[in-house]
Amino acid sequence: MQEVNPMPIVAATSQSKNAFEKTWGHLKPKMGQKYPGFIIVAVGLYGDRVIIKEQFDQLDGSPWWYTDVHNFIDNELHNLFAGVYRFDGWYKRFKNGNCQFGGEKFIHIQLPYQKCTGGN
Repeated sequence: MQEVNPMPIVAATSQSKNAFEKTWGHLKPKMGQKYPGFIIVAVGLYGDRVIIKEQFDQLDGSPWWYTDVHNFIDNELHNLFAGVYRFDGWYKRFKNGNCQFGGEKFIHIQLPYQKCTGGN
């Protein structure tokens, strides 16, 4: 049986990481900086979650932010019923790749209710 050399895979992964950093690195959150902001999320009847609006001061969208915010939403909203929720707080990323969100828990937003009157 021929043995597989893992080094080309490691080299390819390293090259991919460098390309990733060169492409998106300027959008990477600054390590240790707190970004204040908010997130508004809709939770569907079947548990699907959609970010309706999010805004954090001086934080541009990036692959790091995308991953962190979606992980946060999945962890925080997995047991909540359908509705619209808002989080007010801050986001911080650490050198080790971890992140932290702090502030208020997601609160349910009461939306105006309109009775459906049917057809024409």
